Amino acid sequence: MLFIKILLRNTRRSVKDYLVYMVTLALCAALFYAFLSITSRYYQPDIGAEFDISVLGDGMKLTVCMITLLLLFLIRYVNRFMLLRRQKEFGLQTVMGLELSVTARLFFGEIFLMGMAAVAAGIFLGTLLSQFITAMLMNTYGKSYEITMTLFPDTVLLTLAFFAAAFLGMSFLQMRSIRKMKPIDMLYEDRKNEGSFKKSRWHRAAVALYLVSCLWMASKGIRNLYFYYDSRHPLPVRVMYWGNLLVPGLLFLCSVLFLAAKRKLSEGLLGFLLAGSVTAAAFASQIPSMNMKYYLNMGRGMENQYMMFVLFDLVFAVSILFFFLSSLLTVLKNRCPKLKYHQENLFFFGQILSKLKTSYKTMTLTCLTLMFAIGLFVIEPLLSGWAMGYLKMRVPYDIQMFSNYPKTRTIEELSAELSQVDYTFLETLLEEKGITEYDSCFFYTSFPQKSDFDRRIKYDFPVTAMSLSDFNRLLNMRGTKPVQLQEGTFAVQWAARTEESTIREFTEEHQTLATDGGVLTLAEDGILREELGEYIYNSYVDALYIVPDAVFEKLIPCSVNGMIKTKEPIAYAAARELEVCFLERFSEDAGEGLRCGIRLSTVETNEVLWSMFILRAGLTYAAVVLFVICFTILSLQQLFEAGAYQRRFLLLYKLGVERKRRSRLILMQMGIWFGLPVLTALLGVLAFVWYLFQTYASEIRAYIGFAELAGQIGVTLAVLAVLLLCYFVSTWLLFKRSVERGISREN
Repeated sequence: MLFIKILLRNTRRSVKDYLVYMVTLALCAALFYAFLSITSRYYQPDIGAEFDISVLGDGMKLTVCMITLLLLFLIRYVNRFMLLRRQKEFGLQTVMGLELSVTARLFFGEIFLMGMAAVAAGIFLGTLLSQFITAMLMNTYGKSYEITMTLFPDTVLLTLAFFAAAFLGMSFLQMRSIRKMKPIDMLYEDRKNEGSFKKSRWHRAAVALYLVSCLWMASKGIRNLYFYYDSRHPLPVRVMYWGNLLVPGLLFLCSVLFLAAKRKLSEGLLGFLLAGSVTAAAFASQIPSMNMKYYLNMGRGMENQYMMFVLFDLVFAVSILFFFLSSLLTVLKNRCPKLKYHQENLFFFGQILSKLKTSYKTMTLTCLTLMFAIGLFVIEPLLSGWAMGYLKMRVPYDIQMFSNYPKTRTIEELSAELSQVDYTFLETLLEEKGITEYDSCFFYTSFPQKSDFDRRIKYDFPVTAMSLSDFNRLLNMRGTKPVQLQEGTFAVQWAARTEESTIREFTEEHQTLATDGGVLTLAEDGILREELGEYIYNSYVDALYIVPDAVFEKLIPCSVNGMIKTKEPIAYAAARELEVCFLERFSEDAGEGLRCGIRLSTVETNEVLWSMFILRAGLTYAAVVLFVICFTILSLQQLFEAGAYQRRFLLLYKLGVERKRRSRLILMQMGIWFGLPVLTALLGVLAFVWYLFQTYASEIRAYIGFAELAGQIGVTLAVLAVLLLCYFVSTWLLFKRSVERGISREN
């Protein structure tokens, strides 16, 4: 009974110390409950018979639980800070006769009680947040949504069990740490500072890895110079080539020579590497724009390699920025006496420098984590928009049937097997399912020349041909105007994802087309980009010739295709049955070389939509959790040190500094600790995103649209701004109250 009374008393006294942590934990529990609510067996949204969300359950649970494990780092971090803050209290209790095991249990009890109280509050908040998750789900499936507040018992139990297990596991480790401590260490542990960064083996490892990457990029620069450099290139291109060779090469060479001579890392070398990494990233980021503008023929693989180098450059620059920042501030303070002695700037410089030398590791990790979180938020609309745009172009018809010939050995064998393929049986199955209103088109695609059958090299398969009448039939099913071709001309239909440079190069080389039915000339308006799906094209080819019917009749067929468009969407269960019937029939009836396949819009849409929703939900949840963790750590770091700052601000008070000016100093200090990592992370992400957008400009233009993507990124920045503002304002107010309370006690 006495133990419980002491536990409850300590918990009440410590609530204010844990306030930010409890609010954070409640928010995380609310997010956990909200995202898992859609996996509840009691969750039954009205999304229509053509969709099936039962597959979301296991994947969503696994994703959310794996991401929530990140909170273990937050719980461990908060426990460590609370233990550091109260070590002197625990040491005094031990000296007065309280056993360490009892002290450990009291500490565990406080953490567990306040944690579970926060989780319980978070569950009720989660019922509100779950409405936003449901709205996201319904929007993904294109359905309307009405607010319905519901508490799901199974999700409540899962949330309580998950967080209780997390508290028990982390608190058990903390209790073991307390039992191993000595009372004298508890009394004086808070006076110790962090170790010197220059002696950190992780820093030496980071420099070594970066120098290896510089050597690798210098070798790539030599390769590009050898294969792609041309003295006739414009000056910016030549500067880019030489810059991507000389900058990483000089960074590696100068650093190795310096380390060989001095045998140690110095601030001068770190500053040199910091400036060099930013310069190297600037040169590497020019690759996509120069490649697109001047057609340098660098492949996507090379651009992706430079993207990774830009990313590694940014990470390395951030990893040494905050350590090097203390040296820059020291130089600024010493060389600008007017700034140094202006009002309370001397006190301000002392405040920042005293903690920057011991907390730069936390600032660096926080900044890198924020970069990763912002990157997740930015990549989420890019990936989901890409997937949705690709889906619309991939399955423009409700049912698509196609065949594949590469495993056939002779043209005679191919022709014999094609003659056995009959897709019309599917119309009978549709009538049995009660689907009678539909439009269909069954057609062949053919080789322009008989010799094209023997072209089997990957990425060099022949472009096949389609008759004009069948092409116009497909356009009519899509509600598009038909295409007209004059006699002796042809057109080329291109997949939407094809880059303009590829189309331009192909068009220049194929103004005429030799066929078994005669030579054709490219029509004046012969470049088409209709959305007809990806299954009408030959393997590894994004183009299709459209030729007059009279010419097409003289060509040798290579594949048989069928497109069906129904008036109403096909139910998911019916679509699965149709798919099974088709695969069973053609696995038995088709020849050994010919392979037939089917794609149903309902099935494809379901698979893409649930995968995309898990991706969107997972990335959004992970980003918000990381934001919350970072801002909580920044907030707690300042609040836990408010006691030490009380004595310093008391000195300002005794020197006659007004309360308004003291509040301004606190605001400036909070602005530095919150603003530096956030601003640095934003600049790093913007640099990386700019490179990303240049590299995948054609895909973004085809599947998403820059305006829509910019709007989604704006929403991301708004979420970041709201979270930052909430934590910043609350930390500033609590810190100021703590300082003023300390001054009031002295008076």
